Amino acid sequence: MDNLDKNRVIFYIDGFSLYHGMREAFGRKYLWLNIEKLAENLCKPSEELIQVNYFTALIQENPGKQKRQETYIEALKTLPKVTIYHGKYSIEKIDCIFCQQTFNKWREKMTDVNISVRMISDAFEDKFDIAKLISGDKDLQSPIKEIVEKFEQKSVIVCFPPVDLDNQLT
Repeated sequence: MDNLDKNRVIFYIDGFSLYHGMREAFGRKYLWLNIEKLAENLCKPSEELIQVNYFTALIQENPGKQKRQETYIEALKTLPKVTIYHGKYSIEKIDCIFCQQTFNKWREKMTDVNISVRMISDAFEDKFDIAKLISGDKDLQSPIKEIVEKFEQKSVIVCFPPVDLDNQLT
């Protein structure tokens, strides 16, 4: 089958969802995951990988974690089909009803919005036949529904983290 007959596939990866799913399932085994290779291995022979979009926000609260994340993102930038999209962190004040103190909690923001905008924009620009989303975020149901309803010839496949990494990376 030549490339003209293949379905064009773009991956949309929620970095935090994938990271936490992998960490929970596999510990530290896949923290340096090559997401381009993962995407290639999740494509069928009838599919051609066009791009891998990775969505994340830079960690703010922990210098060690921040440095490791920055190093990982720099490594991802060397992969030819990977594009990085950044959200942000914001501080949310949490009031403890038991001790009456207020605590700061860092929250990652904008990832689901950035994924939604990119997926819908790519659908309108006819960049894919199949969108494959790696995320466990229920907020992404609305843009998926819109794409499927407005573009009947396109499909969206959701992969909930963790994906079966032991079988995809060998």
